[in-house]
Amino acid sequence: MQGNQLGVFVDGRPFGPEEMQRLAREMNLAETVFVLPPNAGGDVSVRIFTPGRELPFAGHPVLGTAFVVGAALEADSVTLETGAGPVPIVLERDGDRIVLRSDATTHPHLGSLRPDRRAA
Repeated sequence: MQGNQLGVFVDGRPFGPEEMQRLAREMNLAETVFVLPPNAGGDVSVRIFTPGRELPFAGHPVLGTAFVVGAALEADSVTLETGAGPVPIVLERDGDRIVLRSDATTHPHLGSLRPDRRAA
């Protein structure tokens, strides 16, 4: 296994911001994401926390959460509403496995994703 661990609460509705921060601190992972209902036309809204603070955006948790949401929705693409705006992610399946497409939408915070950097 490669990369940082990521906590994803697939239903963040029961938690307020203080509880989200406390849970992120207790989990002590680089980032913890709380998935919420969409507000602005995306598939879901997300809140991203480190053990010390909330982040408006971070690439690793956005990509990891896109995989979780895409698998749950059986979708080829998802749009995550972040504190930095909506982030569309194009997904591709290799059998039952989701992979990030090499031509995924370029986003100001993600940059351009190279074809040889596929996520698993």
